[in-house]
Amino acid sequence: AYLNIKLADLKQSNQDLESFATIASHDLMAPVRKIINFTETLLEGGTRFTKDDELILDKVLRAGKTMHLLIDNILEYSRLAGHSVTFDRVNLNEVMSEVMTVLSDQIVAVNGEVESEPLPIIEANKTQMVQLLQNLISNSLKHRKENIPPAVKISSYVEDEGFITICLKDNGMGIKDEYADLVFQPFERLNSQIEGTGMGLAICKKVVVSHGGDIAVKSLPGDGGSMFNIKLPERHGK
Repeated sequence: AYLNIKLADLKQSNQDLESFATIASHDLMAPVRKIINFTETLLEGGTRFTKDDELILDKVLRAGKTMHLLIDNILEYSRLAGHSVTFDRVNLNEVMSEVMTVLSDQIVAVNGEVESEPLPIIEANKTQMVQLLQNLISNSLKHRKENIPPAVKISSYVEDEGFITICLKDNGMGIKDEYADLVFQPFERLNSQIEGTGMGLAICKKVVVSHGGDIAVKSLPGDGGSMFNIKLPERHGK
């Protein structure tokens, strides 16, 4: 009975957290949208501004769009914390197809290459699997080496009974081993020069943990990029 009370309290706390994040995000989003819209309107005015004026307005616009993205990421993260996960049979090859469609423009823009070996069917939440692979691949494309086209390779294997491991390797900038845990913390950005909010890998961690799995990253030898290992159960108890 005590355990049931505590579980009910935890569930209510998660629901309260999600409600707060939703309300706060809505209230924050309205002025941010106005900042973006008003700045774009001013820039479209053209010749009324000097080059310095346009530079300042462009910085305001970029800051507004970054804030917009950050609020979206915070809301997404809070939803992962508050919702119970529904599992179905999910073909990870179909998930990869959806992710490639979403990221096609980004891949072309950086002259990137994403290869995937055949992936298994597991019990999972499909929407969250799309979030997971999309964030991981996008992260690799953004953290690429200068003047070297990014390449991402995805494979999978059975490591322990009842579990599969998805392995994502890239040829990017790499992540030093001392930062291997830090990169999965919310708002952590190891390179401030690269666009982002520091929430992508935190969302990946939240997704994997909600599935009863684990995620880790390590540097590849010889300055060869990074390797993410995502361990997920093949099935979930009813």
